[in-house]
Amino acid sequence: MEMKDLLSIDEIFQFAIHIEEKGFEFYTEIAKNFQDNDILNLFKILAEEEQNHQQSFRKMQEKFIGTSSPKNNTAEYQAY
Repeated sequence: MEMKDLLSIDEIFQFAIHIEEKGFEFYTEIAKNFQDNDILNLFKILAEEEQNHQQSFRKMQEKFIGTSSPKNNTAEYQAY
């Protein structure tokens, strides 16, 4: 594998942020299927954790790249 075949650090951060966004969406949507307060609370906590992860990745991205603007235009990124 050549160096040009690897993802850039920015692409890695964007991919990680995207995963956390999808996790947030998943927990938020699945919570709509339950009425039990304990279960709703669990999914709320899990969704909040995904948001915290997003913020952490954005801060790291800003530190290492200098920006946290999304670049979601690669086919591989969109396929995930």
